[in-house]
Amino acid sequence: MKEIKLSEEFYTPEHVIKLIIELSKNFSSRRILDPACGNAQLLTSVFEGRGAPTEAIGVEINEEVISLIKHDISNFKLINADFFSLSPEQLGSFDLVVCNPPFGLRKRIKRDFGGIKLRSLHSAFILASMEVMQPNGYMIFVVPEGILFSKFESVFRKYVTEKYSLEAVISIPAGTFQPYSGVKTSVLIFKNSKQRENVFFADYSEQGSLSTIVTNYISSASNKNLSQGFWIDYDEIKRKNVWSYIAFKGAIDLESIRRNSKYPTTSLCKLVDIVTIDREDEDAILIPRVGVKRDIILKSEMPEDMKLQNYFKCYAKNESINLQYIKIYLNSEVGLKQRSYLTVGSYIPSLSLHSLEPLFVEVPDSDIQFELVKTEQELRAISSRFQGLMQSFRSNPFDGENIRLLTKNFEKADEKELTFENIIWPLATSYRIATKGSLDVTSQLHSYFKIFEMLAAFNSIVLLSALPSELRLKYDLEIWTKEKSNYEKISFGLWVALYRRLSNLYIKLGKSEKDFYSSLRFGKQDFYQNLIHKKLLRIIDIIPEKRNKIEAHSGIVPEIIAKRVISELSPVLNSVFSDMFHSYSSVRLIYPQSMKKNNGLYNIRIKTLEGTNYPFSDEEIQSEFDMDTESLYLYDTISHARLKLLPELIKLIQCEKCAHWSVYLFSKVEKDKARYVSYQNEIHDYYGHRAGLLNSFRKT
Repeated sequence: MKEIKLSEEFYTPEHVIKLIIELSKNFSSRRILDPACGNAQLLTSVFEGRGAPTEAIGVEINEEVISLIKHDISNFKLINADFFSLSPEQLGSFDLVVCNPPFGLRKRIKRDFGGIKLRSLHSAFILASMEVMQPNGYMIFVVPEGILFSKFESVFRKYVTEKYSLEAVISIPAGTFQPYSGVKTSVLIFKNSKQRENVFFADYSEQGSLSTIVTNYISSASNKNLSQGFWIDYDEIKRKNVWSYIAFKGAIDLESIRRNSKYPTTSLCKLVDIVTIDREDEDAILIPRVGVKRDIILKSEMPEDMKLQNYFKCYAKNESINLQYIKIYLNSEVGLKQRSYLTVGSYIPSLSLHSLEPLFVEVPDSDIQFELVKTEQELRAISSRFQGLMQSFRSNPFDGENIRLLTKNFEKADEKELTFENIIWPLATSYRIATKGSLDVTSQLHSYFKIFEMLAAFNSIVLLSALPSELRLKYDLEIWTKEKSNYEKISFGLWVALYRRLSNLYIKLGKSEKDFYSSLRFGKQDFYQNLIHKKLLRIIDIIPEKRNKIEAHSGIVPEIIAKRVISELSPVLNSVFSDMFHSYSSVRLIYPQSMKKNNGLYNIRIKTLEGTNYPFSDEEIQSEFDMDTESLYLYDTISHARLKLLPELIKLIQCEKCAHWSVYLFSKVEKDKARYVSYQNEIHDYYGHRAGLLNSFRKT
């Protein structure tokens, strides 16, 4: 039997306990069990939340932990023992079991459960608890999400639903158990009865949705907000043999996308043969097995350093199939959204051959397909041409008249800075101001320094905002150092130092906690890793010192020095913005202005801060979750994930003096006021209340 070990103790968050309490109130129960009660917080809360006389028993293997539990509650008993060593005769039977088992695999389980090979401690606790459940009794378990879709747990899932009833799967946000663990979890409800016909799925990401989720489950109801609960036919669950909320929500969302598609849709499997074995001398579409954000490519485009076995191979079923068009479609936003729904695994998202079955392609007529393919080829040709021009210029920079003519023509065609039109407004606008905002070289140099400062500040705010408050508190000294009060007045150098420390902390946590990135509210590992890339940090590190040297002498910077420094900074800026494009082009910066709730969904009126467009566009989005108005968010249009940026550090303000909207970042505190500045050459400062994180900057 595989060895299964216990890990360290950790606490169940209050809002998860509250969910379990509200669910359990609807189940009639006289005897309650927690087979791994730890400090008995969960068991005590459920016990005290019940009106009827109830007996509660908690089992805990850790003698030190159980010796610290003090209580004077009648009918409440704690047993210091290994739960798996206790027989059903010793414990008796229960009509309610609640449990948040410890994570880990360190304790050997000797008991046999229907001949199943145990893969996790959680599955062992579930099966052992089922042996002491009364008929029609209920179990509520917190489990890591690997149980819901892992192929290693497939036998366990099949066994449970053959003998008992899976009632509900309620997804819990990643990061809920920080700082103890970053693993993604769900709450499962089982019943000791025949498997019910429909199973309830919900997402407990917003604590305000608790009442609706519980009501929808108990009443067998649902609304338009899928996060608040929907029902899936058990036959569909049995066919897929997964219990994942995101898998079934994704299937519903994809069907909605398919119904609203502009062109007829066809299953990818009807267009191509998806195989794992290569067919030599035939071109194919290659779909990466790991990492949803990686581009799908043609086999003929595969780099030499990549291995063919890392891809699924898709061969055209007949000569009429345009593989190049299918590749373009699957790399589009709709294609990415499909793949994001079909991947499993929080730490290393991956696809299986079976999971690719729902993938579909919109299929316009052949002329439209041809035009799209031609457009991609022209873009590739332009890219290759510019690379060739760069090589020619490096070979002989003095023979560059024709090259300069071509670059001038490109700049003329690029009047709106098309290169960065899909990047968020503060970055795109600051880049345009620095590179094309002024003919005066001294002003231009000032704009160059300002954009690097804005980048250090903005990226620091993003990294700070993404860290759960528990981690910000735990690593307070690593983030701010002992001289936290220095940030009452923040300088370019302080922003860069903060950016460096936050990046080091992210690197440290990414190595020590495998689920760290997926536990973040805006869990996009590649997004964060681009922000903390060593090359980017190395570049930004040297800019404050360079600026200090230039500004060390009072007066106007000589034009010849300004030109020299600009020529040094220009390629560096382009390199940095190429990296920023990879991060921020996949998200939008939005500003919710108003919100209305309709049948569980939120209709939110937003301003979108994108490209160099001003005034900002006003539009309406529909969201399953509410957002705070007058706060800025990073928003992923594919996954609908969003990250609220700390409002005390960054604001979108309409100036009372000139009525111009601009993004303002924290500058300094003055008594109970906070001063904010804009990096887009706005002439007016803004003062707001000192709040939140800013209060911790006070000098002691």
